[in-house]
Amino acid sequence: MSTDAPTSILRPLVEELHERRAAAKQGGGPEKIAKQHEAGKLTARERIDLLIDEGTFVELGIHGGIHYSVRGLEGREAPADGVITGCVAGPSCTSADGWSYAVVAGPSRGGTLQLNGSTGAFTFLPFAPETSTDGPSGRETFTVAITRHTELSAALVGVPLLGELLFAPMLSALREIPLLGAALAPLIGAAAHREILVDVDALRGAARTPVAYTTMVTSWDGILLRTNFFPAITTGNPDDDNPGYETILYAPGLAQPGVTDPAEYFLSMFRSAGFNVVTWDPRGEFGSGGALRMNSPQYEGQDVSQLITWLSGLGGVELDRPGDPRVGMIGWSYGGGVQLIAAAGDNRVDAIAPGATWNSLVDSLYPTGAFKTAYASLLGAGLLAAVGRNIDPNTYHGILLGAWLGILTPEHLHSLQTSGPGQTVRGISVPTLLIQGTVDTMFPLHQAVVNARLMALNEHVKMIWYCGGHGTCLQGDGVADYMWMAREALAWMKRYVKEDGTTDENVFEWTDQNGDRWTSRLAPHDAGFYDAPGSVVPTTVWRGEKFLPIIPLIGGSGPNPAAIFPLSLADGTVAFHAATVPLRNPDVEIPVVGAPRVVIEYQGVGLSRHIYAQVIDRAAGVVVGNVVTPVPIILDGQLRTVTVDLNEIAYTMGPDSDLAVQVFTSATAFFNRYQYGLLYVTGVEVTLPTTSQATNQGPNPGLD
Repeated sequence: MSTDAPTSILRPLVEELHERRAAAKQGGGPEKIAKQHEAGKLTARERIDLLIDEGTFVELGIHGGIHYSVRGLEGREAPADGVITGCVAGPSCTSADGWSYAVVAGPSRGGTLQLNGSTGAFTFLPFAPETSTDGPSGRETFTVAITRHTELSAALVGVPLLGELLFAPMLSALREIPLLGAALAPLIGAAAHREILVDVDALRGAARTPVAYTTMVTSWDGILLRTNFFPAITTGNPDDDNPGYETILYAPGLAQPGVTDPAEYFLSMFRSAGFNVVTWDPRGEFGSGGALRMNSPQYEGQDVSQLITWLSGLGGVELDRPGDPRVGMIGWSYGGGVQLIAAAGDNRVDAIAPGATWNSLVDSLYPTGAFKTAYASLLGAGLLAAVGRNIDPNTYHGILLGAWLGILTPEHLHSLQTSGPGQTVRGISVPTLLIQGTVDTMFPLHQAVVNARLMALNEHVKMIWYCGGHGTCLQGDGVADYMWMAREALAWMKRYVKEDGTTDENVFEWTDQNGDRWTSRLAPHDAGFYDAPGSVVPTTVWRGEKFLPIIPLIGGSGPNPAAIFPLSLADGTVAFHAATVPLRNPDVEIPVVGAPRVVIEYQGVGLSRHIYAQVIDRAAGVVVGNVVTPVPIILDGQLRTVTVDLNEIAYTMGPDSDLAVQVFTSATAFFNRYQYGLLYVTGVEVTLPTTSQATNQGPNPGLD
C-alpha cells in the first residue's frame, strides 16, 4: 500500500486556473509592461494596488474572452475591457445565504451603477461632463446598504409581487429608525451602510487609459440625453493609420434605457471587434429629458445628429473629417426606426442595420383598418410604465380608442403616420442591412419589404429574415438564427464602417421552417425574382359552402399556449371554426417566400368589418410565421369577392407538404368586442409566391 498522500483530482485544474489568472494579469504582456515602466508609468493593476487596501477589491471577468459568435476572432484574448467593476464587500463577490445589497445613495456625480443584490458585485460608469473630450476624471461615491436577513424578513421579501413592492421597502425603513431598528434586528435583520469611493484619476493613471462612462448630451432643442460611451477593446484590434476607433451607435428599444451592461451580447460583440459603442436613453424616457415622439425625424432624428456631433469631439474616435466620425448604427424595433430616420437626414452615418422595425405604424398596428389590439395594449402599458406623461397624448388616446372600439380617428392616424420613417427612407444612400423576423407579429416581414422597395436605388441594401423578432420561433432553430443574424450585423459594419475589403453578392437571405438558410442575388422587388404565378405550385381553387358564426374569441386563431405571455396573445393558432382549404403541392422542393394571394367569395350579415386568414402547417399543427392577416369585408347580404395579400411567409414546400389556408372570423391579435354576425364562404383561391432564384445553404451553425 502506498504511503503517499492522496492527490486531489481538482488540483491540476486549480493550478491551471492560477496560471491563466497570472497570464491575464500580464495584460498586453511583459514587453508592454516594461514599456509602461520605462515611461515612468504604472499599469492599471499596479495603480489599483496603491489605491485600495489589500483584499477589498476584486477584478471581475479576468478570464473573459471573445464571444464564440464573433467569427474571425476565435482564440484571441481580451484581458481588460475598460469598465470599472468591483465588489461591495469581500474579495470574491460571494455572500452567504441571507445577505443582500441595495443602493441607498446613487452615484454622487450622476454616474451609472449596476449592482447585483445577491452578491454585491457592481459595474460602474463614472460621470463626465459633456464638454470633456477625454472622458471622466475626479472621484465619485455611492452608498450601499448591506443587509443580513432573518428567516422572517427573507420570507416576507420572498412573497411574490408584494415582497419587493411592499415588504422590502417597509423593512428597510424600519431598520433605519434609531433604537427601534436595533431592537427589531433579531426579527427583521440588520443593515449597515458602506460608501464606495471610485477614484477615476487613479484608475486611469497618467496614461489616461480609456474607461466607459456616462454623460448628458444637449440635443438641438436643449433637452439632455443620458448617454453612455464604451471604448473599443484594443487587444487584438490594432489601430489603423487613421487615429482612433470606429464607433457604433447602439439605438435603444421603446420603453428601454440605453444598454449599460458591458456583458450585453451586442455591446460586448462590437467592442471585442474593435468598435467604440455609444448607447443612450430615448428622449422622454428614463434619464433623458423632453417628450417621446415615436421616431419623429424632427426630434429623435435630430437627437442622433447631435450625438454624432458630440462624438466627433472625443479622443479615441476615428474621424472621416473634422466633425464627421466614422460611425455605424444598430438597434431593434424602436431602435431600428431611429436608424432609418437618422440615416435619411444625416449623411455622416456610414452604415445601418435596423432590426425588427417598421416603415409605417399605420400598416403595422392598423392594417386595412383592423386595430392590432394585443400589441397596441402591450405597447401602451409599456409606455405608461417607462414614459408616463412624457409623450404626445394622442398616442394614449389612440390606444384606448382602438382597444375599446377597434377604430382610429383621422387625427390618430396622422399621428401614427408621422411616427417613423415612411417615405423618408428613399433618401437613404448609406449601406443598409434590413433585419426582420419571420415570426414577428408586431412588425411583420412586409415592413422590411416596403423599406427595401423604397430603397431600390441604393446599391448597398441587403435584407435578411431570421426566426425571431416580436414573436416566438416555433419552427426552425431560433438560437442558430439569432447567432447568424448577429454575425451578419457585425460583418456588415466591418465591411462598410471598418472597410475590411470583404464583399457579399447576396442581397436577400432567409431561413425556412426547417432552419435552412437560403440565399439569393435578387431581392423580392427585382424583376425575375419570382416564378410565374402558379407555374411551380399550382393555384388552389376551392368551391363549397361553409357557415361561420362571427363571435369574439370563439373558434378563431390565438392565443398561442406555446408562446410566452403576453406574446401569446398576438400569435396565431389553428382555428377550430374555419373554412380550411388544403393547398396543392409542387413536384419539387421550392421556397415559398413572400405574400400568398387569396381570393375569397362570401356573403353575410352582421357588424363585423373584418374576417381573418392564415396559412397553417397541418402536419406540425402551427400557423406558418404565427401571423394572422385581417381581411376587410362588407356584410350586407350580397355575394361579394375580396382579394387580399396575406402577410409574407418563408416556407419551403415539397411534394409531401401539408399546408392549408384558413378563413375564420375572430383572432385574439385583433380582438374586437363588437364583432358579431354570420359569414357564408362559397369559394377560396390561393396563389403562392415561389422563387427559383435561390440556393439552399443548409442550416445555420448552432451552439455546439
